[in-house]
Amino acid sequence: MRVAALMRGAATPLVMLALLWAPGCVDYNRGAVVQMNISAEGLPANDDDLHYALYALLDGSPVEVQRFKVLHSIEDCFADPQLTSPVLTVQRFVHPRDEETILCASERRMGALDTIDPAAGQLIGGIRIDTAIDLSTAERLLITREFDSIAVLPDRERAPGPAVLVADMADEVAPFEAACSRVAPDPRRGVRRGAWVRAPGETPCAGRVGTVTVVPAVDETR
Repeated sequence: MRVAALMRGAATPLVMLALLWAPGCVDYNRGAVVQMNISAEGLPANDDDLHYALYALLDGSPVEVQRFKVLHSIEDCFADPQLTSPVLTVQRFVHPRDEETILCASERRMGALDTIDPAAGQLIGGIRIDTAIDLSTAERLLITREFDSIAVLPDRERAPGPAVLVADMADEVAPFEAACSRVAPDPRRGVRRGAWVRAPGETPCAGRVGTVTVVPAVDETR
């Protein structure tokens, strides 16, 4: 896949070891910030006619949170290899007829999958999704694989595609960490946490490829 770039002017590597959020004047029930770290092996780059979707299970029903594509920053988006690191960039996906330059635009960038930058010798990666959906009671998050063509269908006619990654969620400590960590997990007040594992996620203490934290739109963690 070759996608024209607006990334070629990037002057610095994409480094997001710690994703920060700014508290805003938003009611708690009006949204959340989803912070994810996923290994580069956890989500392959998308084929031309496919994208990923983040779903949340709320009261047992799947709710779409965000669609996105995983693209090679240099091969797909033509970033200048002299100015930026070769990463799998995560770009917001809206419509199958998006122009190629729009798909790779900096304003569509939500982050990157985790990888080691060989030049700098440091971990780079991290994804942030801002949503107006209240995820304070999300039981599970799923990342599904979808055909681009279904993006034009009304919500009532869309159903989640096959799950690629799943994360069971709980307050303060991820269920995976509570069950599998050899060291007592460090709770984080006011957030829901989970660990990404390969679907169907039924093998205990195996297959973790990342973490996810849901933070209230108003920061209640302090």
